[in-house]
This record gives sequence, structure tokens and C-alpha cells, in this order.
Amino acid sequence: MPTRKAKVIPEPAEGTRSVMFTAKQVPLIRDEGDLNYVCGSCDFVLVKDANQEQLVVDIVVKCPKCGSFNEIDDLR
Repeated sequence: MPTRKAKVIPEPAEGTRSVMFTAKQVPLIRDEGDLNYVCGSCDFVLVKDANQEQLVVDIVVKCPKCGSFNEIDDLR
């Protein structure tokens, strides 16, 4: 499956959404699937080789490289 670009959104208000992040510049999710997402701002790989079942609907990922908040599409 081709790599998808995540949608950059404003920082969610506290308590409204769950945000995944890491201090290390590595993909936040990595497995043996075929879904890949990059940051919508800087193209950093946020999700690498994930399975659809691993991605929660409406997940927000904070890019460890540029700090942008990225929304992963609803895949279901």
C-alpha cells in the first residue's frame, strides 16, 4: 500500500482527544503490515508497516521531528 500523508491539525484542546507521541525520532507504530503514514508537515514517518487493526479511529500523532499534530484517517 502506498504511503499516506496525515492531515495536520491544530493542537487538540486538553481532554478532548488522545495524542500519541514519543521523544525519539522513530515511527510511533511499526509492525509487519502494509500501512504507512508520514507527517503532513515534514514527511517524517509516523506509522511504518502497521496493520489496520492497530490504528485507532481518529488518532492524533504528535510528530517527534517538527511537533505538528497529525490526524490519522478513519480507516474502517
